[in-house]
This record gives sequence, C-alpha cells and structure tokens, in this order.
Amino acid sequence: MSNVNILLVDDHQENLIALDAILSDVGNLVKATSGRQALRELMKTEFAVILLDVQMPEMDGFETAELIRDRVKLQSTPIIFLTARDKSDTNVFKGYSVGAVDYIFKPFSAEVLKAKVSVFIDLFKKTEEVKRQAELLRDANNELGKTNKAIGALYTQLERKNLELHKERDFISAVVETAGSFVLVLDPDGKIERFNRACQETSGYSLEEVHGKLVWDVLVLDEDREKVKSVFQAVRNIGGKNIIQTPVSPAFISLDSPADQPKEIFSAEVPELNDAFQSTLPLEPVCREWSWVTRNGGVRHISWYYTALVDEQGDVRYVIGTGIDVTGRHQAEEALRELNEDLERRVLIRTGQLQQANQELESEVTERKRAESELSTAKDVAERANKAKDQFLAVLSHELRTPLTPVLTIVQMLEEDPTVPEEVTTWLHSIRRNVELEARLIDDLLDLTRISKGKLQLNIELVGVHPLINEVLEICKEEINAKKLIVTKVLNAGNDHVRADPARLQQVLWNLIKNAVKFTPQSGTISITTSVTDQDEIKIQVSDTGIGISSKMLPIIFDAFEQGDKSITREFGGLGLGLAISKALMEAHHGTIQVESDGKDLGATFSVSLALVEPLKKVTPQQTNGHAVLARGGMRVLVVEDNEDTGLAMKLLLQRHGYRVEIAQSVQEAVAVFKTSTFDAIISDIGLPDGTGLDLIHAINAIRPTPAIALSGFGMDKDIQKSLEAGFLAHLTKPVNFDQLDETLQRLAAHLETASIASA
Repeated sequence: MSNVNILLVDDHQENLIALDAILSDVGNLVKATSGRQALRELMKTEFAVILLDVQMPEMDGFETAELIRDRVKLQSTPIIFLTARDKSDTNVFKGYSVGAVDYIFKPFSAEVLKAKVSVFIDLFKKTEEVKRQAELLRDANNELGKTNKAIGALYTQLERKNLELHKERDFISAVVETAGSFVLVLDPDGKIERFNRACQETSGYSLEEVHGKLVWDVLVLDEDREKVKSVFQAVRNIGGKNIIQTPVSPAFISLDSPADQPKEIFSAEVPELNDAFQSTLPLEPVCREWSWVTRNGGVRHISWYYTALVDEQGDVRYVIGTGIDVTGRHQAEEALRELNEDLERRVLIRTGQLQQANQELESEVTERKRAESELSTAKDVAERANKAKDQFLAVLSHELRTPLTPVLTIVQMLEEDPTVPEEVTTWLHSIRRNVELEARLIDDLLDLTRISKGKLQLNIELVGVHPLINEVLEICKEEINAKKLIVTKVLNAGNDHVRADPARLQQVLWNLIKNAVKFTPQSGTISITTSVTDQDEIKIQVSDTGIGISSKMLPIIFDAFEQGDKSITREFGGLGLGLAISKALMEAHHGTIQVESDGKDLGATFSVSLALVEPLKKVTPQQTNGHAVLARGGMRVLVVEDNEDTGLAMKLLLQRHGYRVEIAQSVQEAVAVFKTSTFDAIISDIGLPDGTGLDLIHAINAIRPTPAIALSGFGMDKDIQKSLEAGFLAHLTKPVNFDQLDETLQRLAAHLETASIASA
C-alpha cells in the first residue's frame, strides 16, 4: 500500500513544524491551520489519523471533531487531541465524548506520539486491506450470484441440459473451493453442508468431520454460541417469508430491503442486530465477528457475511456464510489496547512524579521568596546602615577637621615668627606634625570609604618616581632627623617614568616610608632602592631594621585596621589603614605591592612594582609664576568663616603674607560686605549659620562673578563635586596647610592676570 495520509490541524505554524519533524517519516503529512480547512481536506482526501489541536480561533477542536463525526464516512477516522492549556478532566471527557481516541498534553514525548500514530497507521492499513478483501469477496459473491442464476436457469431445463448443469455445478464447486476467503454453506437448521478449502486449512477439520454438524457446536467458542444461533435464525427468517413474497429463481438473497420496510421487524427477531440496521438503507448482508475454534485448540477471529439462498417458493434452502480472517486486526487492537494501558500507567506514574516535583518546586519557590524577602530586607538595612555610616563619616570628618584648622593656622604663623624661641619652635613642629597626622587619619577613613564603593578616581599622567621619593623624604626629614635614622638611597632605575596619579603614588610612597620611620628604633637604618625588572617594570623597595612582622601577620598585613597585637597600636598609634589603602591604590594603577619579613625585630621590606613608560620629555619642576607672587600685595580676599578662632587665625596668617583680608561670619553678612567692596577672591566655609557656602557662591555670582575657594571639613567626593558644580574653582579640606591655600590663591591670581591681559 502506498504511503498513508496524516492530517495535522493547528493554528500555530511552529507547532505544525514540530509535528512535521516528528512524523515526517511515518506518512504523508497534510497540514491545516483551522477547523474549516481541515474539513475541506477531509472531503478531498482519506486520512489514517487526525492530530487535532483543541485551542483554535473561530472553531475549536471539539466543534471540528463533532462536525467530522457527523459525516458517516469519517465516523471511524481516529482523532487524537493535542492541547497545552486546559488539562482539566472535564475537557478530557469532552474530547472522548466527541469521538477522540486519545487526548495528549503538550509538551509530549516525540517517541510516544510517533508510536501512537504508527499504531493507527498500521490499523488503517490493515482495515484498508480488509476492505479490499471484502470488495474481492463481494465481487466473488456477485459472481456466485450470477452463477446461481445460471444454475437456476439450468434447473428449469434440467431434462434438456443435464450435462451442462453438471458442468456448471463442477465449475461452481471449483470456484468455492479455490476462493481465498472462507465459504460456509449451512442448511436451514444450521448444519454444515459445505466447507471450502480455506475453511479446512484454517480450522484443521475436513468436510467429512464436520458435515451435518451444527456450526456453533463445532467451530464456535462457548461464549459466542448463543450469539451465532441468534444471528443465524435472524438471517434465515429475513431471507424467507418476512422478505420474499413471490417465487423467485434460486439465488443468494441479501438483507437489502425496500426503503419503507420497518426496521422494527428485524430488531424484534434478534436484539444483537440493532446496530446492523443503523446504516442507511438498503441494508448490507448481516455482518458479525466471532471466534473460530481450530482443531488444535487455537482461536482465530473471523468476520462473517451471511445471506440466505431461497427456492422458487421463497423457502430458505441454505444460509451462505463468507468470511475473512481478521485475527491480525484483533492482535493489532489488543497490542494497541496494551500499549494504551501501558501509556496510561506511565502517564499516571509520570503525573504523580510531576505533581511531587511541582509540590517540591512550589516549596522551593516559597522558600526562595522568603529568602529573597529576607535578603531584600537585609539589603535595605545594609543600605540604610551604609548611608548612615557615610553620613556619620562626613559629619565626623567635618567636626574633627574644623577645630584643627585654627590650630594648624596658628602653629604655622608662630613657626614663621622669628621672635619665637627655638625650644618653642620645636614644640610647634611637634604640634603641627600631630595635627597633620590626625588630618591624614581622617583622610584615610574617607579614602577607605571611596575604595569600598569603587569611587576612587585617579588623575593619570606621566610621572617620575625618583622626584616623588625625594619629596617624600623631604616631608619626613624632621622625623628622620629626630630619631637619628640612617637613610640610604640607591636609585638605579635608568628610566623611572610611569603613568600614574602623582598625588596617589606619593601617598603610597609616603605610607611606606612613614611606616619605616615609625617602626624603626633610634639610630636604625632605612634603605630605599629602585631597579628595572625583566618585565620592564620599576621596582621600588623600602627596607628597614625595625620591629618586623610575624609570620601570622604577613597574610593579613594589607587588611584594613590590622596592626598586629594591641601593644603596637598603643605604642605607635594609627588606625591600620595606610597599607590597605596603599594596596588598593596600587591595584587601581595595575601595579603590585608586597611585603617580606624574617620575623619579629628583624625588619621588613616593602616592594612596589609599576609598568614603565618611555618619557615624552624631561620632567622639570614647575616654576612659580612671578606675576602671581607680586599680586599678593594687591589681592583683596573675603574670608567667610563662622568659627571665630579659625577666621581670626586665617586673617592674621594671610595678612602676614601680604593679602588684604576681610572677615564675614554668615551668608547675609558676606553678601552685604561684597556689595560694598570689591574682592579678588573669596574663601568660604560650606556650613554657615544662615545657609551654605553653595548658597553664598550663587548669590555672589549673581551680583559679580568672583573666583572662590571652598574651605570645609566635609571632604567626601560628593561634597567636592557639589562645590565645583556650584561655582567654586577649588575645594580644600580642613585643616588646610597654608602653603596649599597660598598656592591655590596664587593660581587664582595668575588666572585673573591672564584674563585681564586677554580682556585688554
């Protein structure tokens, strides 16, 4: 048989493509995207099985199935419903009620779907074969009917054509014997008269063994015996007086009856025939299936067609049965039933597993949601705590820096006073160093916050390492001399240029040299060397003969707040942030920092490595702009500071260096002074009694734009950014070193002079 047709009905093209991929090698696939298109295809083509989607627009799968079942020739076509949405029992039962043979949920196993479709295709092929054989049988019956008519004619001419009659009988006998289907001739009582070769070969009995015996006593299972009797009696009665009213020639009489023949007559004869009369008139011969018992005890399934043969008086002479062996179909149906049972069992097991997995998943989702809720709550708490910490650090920085400003200013002013005794000057140096140290500790806290938030910003440029080392040694000179330390420099690196933020790189070098000075006892030795490595890096080493580092401290020496045991903290002070910040700064520069120590009291060596770059030009110290220096005597500066001590100290120090200074302690007072006088520069605190320095710079720029420097105890990145956005040209953090303030003012003076020349 040629390849059979399979109808795929789904309104989603992707689903049709998926089915095509699964079933392309099973049969000829015909696709329809709606119920109407499917019905049109069914009117044109015969299909072995229909795969029908439940959810479709306009006409869903159930409506389509009902319309299919309304057509007689399509009533037996298998329909398999496919659905991915409604899995309720109601819809499943509805699917079976409209004629479905199966109801499959998406997603489904390709192997299972293919196996089910293959079963229906095999069943279709077998059914088609049965139909073909039935057609052959009908053809044979037609031939037999013609032969019987011929025989009847021969009977009327028996005396004249006896020889010809014998020839015809021999011919009929040969046809019956050689027929591929079963031919069974029964007398009016149901006894076997004729048993063709196909019957003998299948049953194992010869005609002699069964001749004259009731067919239901020899060839029928006990459970089918009464059914066979009833069918035989009905065929005999229908073929006799109930149908035939006038004498006819001997012939095979079918159950075809006039259209107006009441069906109740046949139904009353045998209830089992009710379904045989549900088809459209004229009626076909009675068709029934029952089991056929063979001689060796085997069982075959035979589909029988029974008709009556009557004589001239209309009396039944014989009941003729023709049959075909449908055992293969029964076996296929049984295999299909077992397959369905197995599939149902697997589905039940899988459903149970899926339900359990779903319950576990729901439990996991619930737990995850609870964990996410707790995590979200913890995150909110952490963010609030972090924000509070930042606010605390900002306020703490401001509150700690503010009182240091007048102290540092007064100390610097006294250090510059030649009348101050040398002994007092030494004390003043100590005060200044400690004030600067405390400011450095505050800066370390802020740096740690920036690093932890990933907000550390670098101003990368070409930098010479050797000049930075010399600058740091100059800064630490007083402490080195105070402890009578021996410092040796061996700067062997021929090229010392790197790309780095000079201020931050100097901070790292200052931390290392400062620690070496701090932890090396009196008259100890500090060695600073540079060299070029094979990786084209400059390696800077700072070694000392100080207290050393224990082996257990080496792995954590670069962690924040780590200084070893408490005795070190008590003796040397500090927060233990310098090395942690230095490590973060080196990583930001894509460099490395390492430490080595043989143990306690055996000194330590810190190594810093950075990639070298070729210098573009010789780096020379920047010269001070002479015009700006000369401008000190003519610069009018307005200092806005609400702390009287700080304001007074800054005024005295600025005046001593030639600036003309006026003080204001609030936004309102500063604006009033500014309206009556002209100033070249403004130095303003951010936190003022009646507003902020940001408010002040807005008000002043609205009157007359003037260069301004923000001076505040708030030194966080966001504070600096706000100052610059408001219009300040610089933001200095308290306590400010006067040299830094003076340098900033000189840059403003140079800017003013350049602008004045350009304007002229």
